[in-house]
Amino acid sequence: MKTEIGLIGFGRFGQYASRKLRRHFNVCYYDPISVKTIDPGEREVTLEEAASKDYVVLAVPINKMPTTLREISKKVKPGAIIFDVCSVKELPVQWMKDSLPQSVSIVGTHPLFGPDSAVTSLAGRIIFLTPVRIRRELFEIIRLQLTKNSLVVHEISPTEHDLLMAKTLFMTQFVGRSLINLDLPQTMYSTENYKNLRQIIEYAENDTEELFKDMYAYNRYARKISQRYSHELQQLFTKLEHQGM
Repeated sequence: MKTEIGLIGFGRFGQYASRKLRRHFNVCYYDPISVKTIDPGEREVTLEEAASKDYVVLAVPINKMPTTLREISKKVKPGAIIFDVCSVKELPVQWMKDSLPQSVSIVGTHPLFGPDSAVTSLAGRIIFLTPVRIRRELFEIIRLQLTKNSLVVHEISPTEHDLLMAKTLFMTQFVGRSLINLDLPQTMYSTENYKNLRQIIEYAENDTEELFKDMYAYNRYARKISQRYSHELQQLFTKLEHQGM
């Protein structure tokens, strides 16, 4: 019989995670907004029941993490392992350490894939792991299991993670969203680079605006890199105007 895993948050990524986790676990999930479509191997439960499992995955928006952690802090089971999947790490890791009891283990994760980029297979997809509060031997077991499922696992500190994601994931979203309203056409008469640009726009449109705003608000490096980008754009405009005179 499969172990049951508790999934808290059943939005777009939560539902995607459930489909992948059902290969190895029975999934029970909680979301404030009831989801009518339930697939075999998953069931909707209360927050208390989802939080009481041996393994609990927090898939809520970053801005909802502090409230969620307060709500589950007295519901989690001693000895349980709590995972998050936030695309920001410094603050969520600190919130988990501050809010969750010492009796549970905590692992920060960030899958660098999702409903758009890994629809059919996880083979070769990257997942970041941050050992927040967990015995090393237990952490290594988790790493090994993920590797056996064809994932590429990288251990990373919260600060290293957030600096890298500000320069990569956030900037991809930033550029994509800056182009959405330019009405750039989908056309057969385009270069491969233009097709890649269109794909960036589509990925930005598919992710929620809430996620984009959260990455800016809760990753301290995101503001700096976007301000630098804005400055570089202005410098480029200045150079073009000067060239044209």
